[in-house]
Amino acid sequence: MKKNETTIGILAGAMAYVLWGVLPIYWKLGQEVPALEILAYRVVWSFVFMVFLIAALRKSREVLLEIKSIFNRPKTALLITLAAILVTANWFIFIFTVNSGHVTEASLGYYINPLVNVLIATVFFKRTSQSG
Repeated sequence: MKKNETTIGILAGAMAYVLWGVLPIYWKLGQEVPALEILAYRVVWSFVFMVFLIAALRKSREVLLEIKSIFNRPKTALLITLAAILVTANWFIFIFTVNSGHVTEASLGYYINPLVNVLIATVFFKRTSQSG
């Protein structure tokens, strides 16, 4: 069973990288559509897909309880809202960059971004753990 899970994980990772590499071509095909409009469609269809998935998995009750729990913790709600804004800005910048004809730069940015995130997290958590 463990070997099967490893194989599935490797295939899923490889497929993610292939999709990641093809994604700029997909956005480039829609360059005549404004980046903000593409972003709006992406947000709307992501929401529709998640509602469908939650319903299909019969997790509506759990999701509603979690949403209620989050709104009862203002700091958590604020952090989730901030994360959503940052992800939305990330999507917009990527789509805008590709639509502006800078596919290579956008792809390089997406490649470097996780490395920078790890660096920032390492510096931040190192300082936090030393003070605590």
